[in-house]
Amino acid sequence: VSAPIFVGSIFGSMAGGLNAALTIYMQTYFWELGGDQIALLTSAGLLGVILALVIALPLSRAFGKKWTTLCLFSVTLAGIVIPVLLRLAGLFPVNGDPTLIPILFAFQAVVGMSVVAAAILTASMIADATDQIQLTTGRQSEGLLFSAATFIGKTVSGMGVLVSGLLLAFVGFPDDAKPGAVEQTTINELALALTLATFVFTSAALIFMSFYP
Repeated sequence: VSAPIFVGSIFGSMAGGLNAALTIYMQTYFWELGGDQIALLTSAGLLGVILALVIALPLSRAFGKKWTTLCLFSVTLAGIVIPVLLRLAGLFPVNGDPTLIPILFAFQAVVGMSVVAAAILTASMIADATDQIQLTTGRQSEGLLFSAATFIGKTVSGMGVLVSGLLLAFVGFPDDAKPGAVEQTTINELALALTLATFVFTSAALIFMSFYP
């Protein structure tokens, strides 16, 4: 019952750790944001938390925890990759455009909302799994399952950070690089590599969690 959640969480945590490690690179070199602008985008995550608390329960009641969580994973993936792909295709506001920050803020808020709401529902599904295990075996496993989920999240997110270092080495990103001093080709290669890795990890999480009964 709980295996699809744990395996899906492995890939989801890897995607989260990867993006957490490379977000500052994307904001500094790809989007060329200043400190105040980065701080503003960080506050979008706080807005996302508030929105998540508002939508999680109504959506789970309307569509069920499993399908709501899968949709939230999909929204998270779209919110991360769409701005990058549009920029690489020349269909996104250029750096310095007045509309860039509001658009990125909106995407960041949506991603934050989806991640937090999905985490809430995933924890709830684990709780449901413990009830099913107790019904089937007569044993209480709450502590074991939640400890396993926490361990997976902490450990595997570290693997995502490791993958971020491998991506930086793969594209040849220079050490101690200064904004504006890195070749645009290298920056675009990093953005594309991050997008592809996020797509692979998140898609794997979606596939495995779809087997949750």
